[in-house]
Amino acid sequence: MNIPKSHPRYLSLQIREKLIDGFNNNLVAKEGLLAHGRGEAFDYLIGEKTTKSAKNAIKAAANMLNQAQKSVISVNGNFAALCPKEIIQLAKITDSKIEVNLFYSSEKRKKAISKILTKSGAKEILGMDKKQSTKLKGIDSARRIIKNFDQIWCKRNTWNGQKTVYKTERNRQC
Repeated sequence: MNIPKSHPRYLSLQIREKLIDGFNNNLVAKEGLLAHGRGEAFDYLIGEKTTKSAKNAIKAAANMLNQAQKSVISVNGNFAALCPKEIIQLAKITDSKIEVNLFYSSEKRKKAISKILTKSGAKEILGMDKKQSTKLKGIDSARRIIKNFDQIWCKRNTWNGQKTVYKTERNRQC
């Protein structure tokens, strides 16, 4: 689609086209298209501006990523379709590993995401081998499946009670 730069929603339409291309190339699940549309609707309702609380959350996440001793960037299809080169840059800057972690998972999508990340410069991509995976206790969704490290990383955020990752002994519940 040829979108004129003068269009008031030019960037939004560019993102939409990247996601459609990602869907056509097995990166994005149809549910990912729906999730993005839902996010766009919300953005429209709040005036398409990043709220103060969102900016604070971005800063907090960046700070946690920078302070982590062994950070992992979890990549889904939308993320890979929109900015694979930036994922690699972020991993390098923060000395993070990269994993493919999909809620709507299929081997076809995992391979397509791994391929675009590798093409963009990734040297190692976690989450591709079922034999080297484990399930985090206390998380019920498909995203509980992670690389089977010698040490599992787990943590409870005090601000929302959700689990994020930190070092603990293997097989020890978070």
